[in-house]
Amino acid sequence: MPRHIPLLALSSLLLAAFLATGCRRDGTAKGQELYTVTRGSLDITVLASGNVETARSNNILQKVGCPAKIVTIVPEGTMVTEEDVEKGTVLVQFDAKDLEDQLYERQTAFENAQASAVTAEETLAIQISDNESAIRKAELDVLYAHGDLRKLVGDKLAATFSNQEPQDIPALLNHPDLDGTAKLNLTTYLGDIELAQTKLNRAEQTLEYTRKLFEKQFVSKNDYENDQLDVQSQSKSLEATKGKYEIFRRFDFEKDFQKAWATWQESRRSLERAQANAKIRLTTAESKLRTAKQTLAQARKRLEEAQEALRNCTITATMTGMVVYPKLPRWDNSGPIQPGKEIRNEQVVFTLPDLSQMQVKVSIPEAQIDMLTVGQTARITLDAIPGRSFSGKLSSKGILPSAEDEWLNPDTKVYTVKIDFDESGSHLRPGMTATVEILVRRLEGVAYVPIQAVQTDGEGRHRCLLANGESRVVSLGGRSRSFVEVVQGLEAGEQVLMCPPDASGGEEEEEEAPGESGVQAGGAP
Repeated sequence: MPRHIPLLALSSLLLAAFLATGCRRDGTAKGQELYTVTRGSLDITVLASGNVETARSNNILQKVGCPAKIVTIVPEGTMVTEEDVEKGTVLVQFDAKDLEDQLYERQTAFENAQASAVTAEETLAIQISDNESAIRKAELDVLYAHGDLRKLVGDKLAATFSNQEPQDIPALLNHPDLDGTAKLNLTTYLGDIELAQTKLNRAEQTLEYTRKLFEKQFVSKNDYENDQLDVQSQSKSLEATKGKYEIFRRFDFEKDFQKAWATWQESRRSLERAQANAKIRLTTAESKLRTAKQTLAQARKRLEEAQEALRNCTITATMTGMVVYPKLPRWDNSGPIQPGKEIRNEQVVFTLPDLSQMQVKVSIPEAQIDMLTVGQTARITLDAIPGRSFSGKLSSKGILPSAEDEWLNPDTKVYTVKIDFDESGSHLRPGMTATVEILVRRLEGVAYVPIQAVQTDGEGRHRCLLANGESRVVSLGGRSRSFVEVVQGLEAGEQVLMCPPDASGGEEEEEEAPGESGVQAGGAP
């Protein structure tokens, strides 16, 4: 079936055809090979070269967390077997001396942080207990102080003046809600005054009666004088009782009320201070505990990182495959992978390709990338296996131009395309050079001629030279590796020269494959 060939190969074909058919500048068909225009199927393809690689590769990375120097590494090409996986065979060993010192330091820091966290936790528990005791004591002081105020003036007056001190404290003794010890004392003093007044009245009556009897000489002067002394005594007792009442009313009650009220107010403020201090101390203790826990968590994380880094200094076999060293970029002059080379963190040390699924990676020019879609079929040939072709399918194409190729050649934009082999085997190896021909579409029932049978004249028109010497203008369509579709100008059965002379009239020169406007080299219009 007709196939498409690249322009470089096209030049060689034209030259060979020219030499083989004995093309002449005189425009005659003598001794030249003819081609009969046919009508049929024409495959439009894209041809590219690339390298075989695995569709899936397990990259073995350096995960020490910092640059590390290789001490030992298995040679490239080593096959890692199931037995190696079972035994945990060491594949790479990095220098771990500095990491061992770091691990000791972080272990010490972790233990110190752990002790600080335990201390902070115990301190918090003690502070909580102290806060509870202090607040409970302050609450009891409030309760007792309020009880003393209620005891002094009663529940109603205590509630009335619980937040504001009265302006005239002695006037409370006349308040109808007065109760408690103040009322009891007030009643006692008033009772004592009344009793003293009664005793004085009785003494005065007795003295008056004795005076009358004394005047009549019925009693002695001594009896009369005793009654006079009794009146004086009762009068002084009344004055003393009234004095105690006044002192109680003006001084003692006011002092007792102010003391009880102030104690009540101060106990309430003490409770507030105790609650505030407890909150501050609790917050401080909790903050210290959080800080200690955060420090512990950070120390634990750093310790685990050091332990993980130390473990990662030894890479053992965890999967099967063939060890393949990575290809270093052109700008990387650090040297090949070998013992003594320093590897940065997360750098690929080697890969273990999965040979069960292979693919070809090629670069497609931007002029042809829109012709390709995922799922298109392809034919693959390998330089290492001549005479045999493989089938495949386009599995992915790049959305953006290849950054690496653009960096190497800014004037050329190419896209990365990958073609999966339909079947893989032991004969396929990563790195093999491959040529891929991707089938873009198939034209049915079209007329086509060999590419070298078409020339371009001085006006840019495409022409074919017929066997009878007639030069005919033709319109072209899609093309394959060797053939191009003739849309107009030729009919099936007509014969054209395989290598016509230069239609431009200039010196004989092999022409690049012709194409109409909108026809990309090697592709469909």
